[in-house]
Amino acid sequence: MAKSKRLVFNKGVLDRLPVPESGRIYVYDAKVRGLAICITATGLKTFYLYARMDRKPTRYRIGAWPEVSVAQARDIAMKRLAEMEAQRAELDLAIADLKAELADAEAKGLLSRHAA
Repeated sequence: MAKSKRLVFNKGVLDRLPVPESGRIYVYDAKVRGLAICITATGLKTFYLYARMDRKPTRYRIGAWPEVSVAQARDIAMKRLAEMEAQRAELDLAIADLKAELADAEAKGLLSRHAA
């Protein structure tokens, strides 16, 4: 099995995922972008969400399978992605406001220097 692959998660698929002899493998959900399950050599299966925030990869632990179901993992992942998108939007607005303030300050500074 490759180090990572994409499958449609369901109970049967997750139950049949092989345990690596050493290390860990990641399998990604085909339905929710960034949702993955990590399988360790000890047999532990844990859901994670992988996404980028400010161009940096971010890993968010959702919970262990089967305590967290596929549906719950997808719901949590989608909510977290929505929160991250809202944070990005707020950051974009703050940056736009700062750029506008800077442009205004530069324009006023240039006008006052040339008006005298």
